[in-house]
Amino acid sequence: ERGVNFVRDRVLRVYTHGSPPIATVVDPSLKARGDNYGICPVLTAFNLPSSMVFAYVQPYDPVVRLFTDYDALYPLVDDLGADEVTLYATGPRRSLRPITRAILQSWSGWPRFRENWRGTKQTYQSVGKQHLLLPEPLRYLNDRFFSVNVGVPPTEAIVRISSTELLPALDSMFPLDVFQISLIPQAVRSFLHHFYPAYDSTIANYAAKLTKQRSAQSATEMSTKKDDGQTSPKNGKSATAVPRRPTIAAATRRGR
Repeated sequence: ERGVNFVRDRVLRVYTHGSPPIATVVDPSLKARGDNYGICPVLTAFNLPSSMVFAYVQPYDPVVRLFTDYDALYPLVDDLGADEVTLYATGPRRSLRPITRAILQSWSGWPRFRENWRGTKQTYQSVGKQHLLLPEPLRYLNDRFFSVNVGVPPTEAIVRISSTELLPALDSMFPLDVFQISLIPQAVRSFLHHFYPAYDSTIANYAAKLTKQRSAQSATEMSTKKDDGQTSPKNGKSATAVPRRPTIAAATRRGR
């Protein structure tokens, strides 16, 4: 409400964790400006730098894909039963169906949320510079080809990606199937990978690991420099300080 200048003067950086896409770009010229260099067309439309928003994403967090072409949760409101609280009304039996029905029956805000979601176009996109929290590669290979591991793995690397590349990359490398996400293992994994410890604890542990690695590297470099300083450049032997013996002339001077 106070304008771009107020934001530039008062806000240095904004951090988001598992944030749903919150804006859609209707100007084709602005969409074209979003490229591989991390230019965010949404922030560009407000004349704000893309670097002011740092977003962090767990690859299997479904909330990051809400209201987009890659939204695996859209059947939650597109496939309701006659009672308006039974999710995934069509298709095969699912053990998750009675669980979600009981949750929605006790949630007073569900009717409003349901109607707002139904009127939402699937054209929203993420904002700012995106950062993927990636575990060791074998972890997600096991998830795709063997059994689903619902736990949140430690972060092995953080990869920066532009907001325009985020969703296609997630859909390609970390697909969330509309049917499979309604099964209990995938549903539990989706909840855990959006719940705050999936971001809070993993990022804190990753930062602590980097700090420890840098401290160890600095100690190694200092030790190497110390060893190099004690080595003679001519014959490679360690140079040891030898105390000087007092000469006769020196002793004579001291005796005077």
